Amino acid sequence: MYSLAQHLLDVVLARIPKAQMKYWDGIADALSNGVGLEQTLAGRDLPNEIDEILSLETAQFIKKSEESVFNEVLNGQRTLRFSSLVQAFPPSLRGIPVVTTNYDRLIELSCEVVGLHADSMFIGNSIGRFHPKESAYSFCRGIRRRQGKIVLEYAPRMKIFKPHGSLDWYVSDGRPLRCPYNINLPALIIPPGETKYRAGYQEPFDAHREHANREIDIGKRYLIIGYGFNDDHLQTHLDRNLRDGKMCLVLTRDLSDAGEALIKECPNMMALTKDNDTEDATNFRDIDGMSYQLKGDLWDLGKLVEEVFI
Repeated sequence: MYSLAQHLLDVVLARIPKAQMKYWDGIADALSNGVGLEQTLAGRDLPNEIDEILSLETAQFIKKSEESVFNEVLNGQRTLRFSSLVQAFPPSLRGIPVVTTNYDRLIELSCEVVGLHADSMFIGNSIGRFHPKESAYSFCRGIRRRQGKIVLEYAPRMKIFKPHGSLDWYVSDGRPLRCPYNINLPALIIPPGETKYRAGYQEPFDAHREHANREIDIGKRYLIIGYGFNDDHLQTHLDRNLRDGKMCLVLTRDLSDAGEALIKECPNMMALTKDNDTEDATNFRDIDGMSYQLKGDLWDLGKLVEEVFI
């Protein structure tokens, strides 16, 4: 978020219409004084012009970093931590759900590079249309009879829900589409801190949010990675389930203030965080609220998979 905030400070000023400058001045002052991007933008009712500039510049900034990672992975120079994690998951006939508030496509890449399909509810390659049911059926690899009933067999897949949008989502002719190429349209993403869903973009956002919340409700346990517990669109369902006692492991470098407050209220919530006082050590918060120091950087997803899952 810090790098993105600096990028916005560098480029947005020159693009703001003079009539809207008063809105940007307050944002720029907060960012320049070290206030976090999400905190700075939260609750601000910004004009559409500024929303569109923030969306466009946010997408372009993240795309540059994403492209570098794609090149390294596909050239065999890098292995993503999430790729190692998904290979350790047991297979699931209904698909393993992943909810992400990120816009990038690194989770999709992490899955597909190890041969696991990624279902984001769009169907098509160059121009993907939003069809949740058809997308699910596209992963069907066979039909068989089981106890006199017809059963569809699906290829192993991850069901990926992106309630904040994705860098490859656009609107063309009034309809949402997914396109892997850079085209001259603003990406369908919700910038950090924005509290409303923009008119006309309801279909992909709402469906992904509803599916994400449904998976949160029916899930028996959660693995939460690098999340700050500050998202109003998901927190209602997640908080309720955690307070009801569902098992959860949080994996993050530093637990946010919201995460710290929540973990004190939830009976089966655990956390692995970096021990800032000792090198190569992890702080483990157990379900009873007790803290223990563990050897190694187990708060790091790659290290956790290497030491525990494999």
